[in-house]
Amino acid sequence: MNFLKKFALLNLINFFCFFGYKNSYSYTNVLIRTKINEVNNYGAKVSNTFNNYELSKICEKEINFSLNTTLYKTKEYRIVRDFDDNNYLFVTFYPFGSSVMHIDTLETIEVNPFSEFDDLQYYNYYYPVIGLLKKINNFYYSVNKNNFLSENTTDLLKSKSKSLRTTLQSNYNNSIQKKIKLYTDCLSLTNSSNNNDVQISNGIVKAHVEVPYSWFFKYNTTRFSYSNGGSNGICEYVAFLLMIEYNDFFKAKGYFSDEEISKYVVMANSSSYQYAIPVVKDEFVLDLFELNNNKESLTANDLDDLANLFMKDKKVTYILDHAYGPFGSPIDVIRKGFPDMLCGVFSNLNGGLIPHNIVAYGAFVAGPYRDYYLTHYGWDNHSQVITIKNVLTGYDWSIQDTTTNPEERLIFMINGRPMSGKNYKG
Repeated sequence: MNFLKKFALLNLINFFCFFGYKNSYSYTNVLIRTKINEVNNYGAKVSNTFNNYELSKICEKEINFSLNTTLYKTKEYRIVRDFDDNNYLFVTFYPFGSSVMHIDTLETIEVNPFSEFDDLQYYNYYYPVIGLLKKINNFYYSVNKNNFLSENTTDLLKSKSKSLRTTLQSNYNNSIQKKIKLYTDCLSLTNSSNNNDVQISNGIVKAHVEVPYSWFFKYNTTRFSYSNGGSNGICEYVAFLLMIEYNDFFKAKGYFSDEEISKYVVMANSSSYQYAIPVVKDEFVLDLFELNNNKESLTANDLDDLANLFMKDKKVTYILDHAYGPFGSPIDVIRKGFPDMLCGVFSNLNGGLIPHNIVAYGAFVAGPYRDYYLTHYGWDNHSQVITIKNVLTGYDWSIQDTTTNPEERLIFMINGRPMSGKNYKG
């Protein structure tokens, strides 16, 4: 059964199931609203006020209301912790999807509307963006990265977990007010149909602000180059690739040379653009890594150097832009029509930097996910993850095309004919 048929069937099933569920859920709504007011008005401690079931229902209501659906129902939830004193509730939904909430502040950390997890019982640890972890013989295995974290990385995340608590606590009042507004605007789950800010249909999340041709990121779930190279992974090279692809395919032909297209890019024939996204071979990221002298943990200036190295002698023009910490404004970059790389930078014991890099291509400006970004994590099936920027306390970086009279790249094979991505708006 294809995805669209599966999606329609699940909606129909949930429509009929919902009515037997409505009364108990309405009761839960009233109880949760009362408890949120206790936290807000009387300073009650969040972790003492809510049980895990109630927290999971907040996550459920939030994803349904924000994505204008009644599809999601809580499937499983589990307390997971980072490497210090931060506890999170990791919630999975039926038929798919997941959400993560910081328990002490009710801050939603990230939401993946299409993730699938079979069983949470093996995972006791979590870190934003890195995701779920399980401890095996004193080493931490990442389900997203599909490998073990190095000892250095583990030590660094232990240190970072301490400062993360301060970051989340500083946003405490804002987070509580968002939850109050959620329960004020949405007195019952059935009212979600009145919220037209964000819609989910055909397996697609829509943010309020998106780059042109954002469908390229959304549907590109597995066709990008990926490698676990280096001692801590080379996610910055994967993110760099996605941004180069976007500029070459939709802004100006020439970010890839014809030789690079021939060597690394495989066209995919289809009758629709979303299924004709070209495949970039895994060798690309590894070769780019070697071209850059196997340099890891790239700073913003390092990314500038990498871009200029990769673009040397190519006949396109561009601006490189970055900002550190809270000074960057990814939404402004997105409004200008360009994706923005979000980088969480962690200092290592030798004075260097270890970043985690994802690509933001959409932003939310209203509703429970206001100030969150729609991002591509650079991992399989993590192409539409809603995440909060303040857990990535590093820098944002972008490459913005300025080519005059650009040539179009005919790279999408539609019914056997090479076409420009600009022909399809999504």
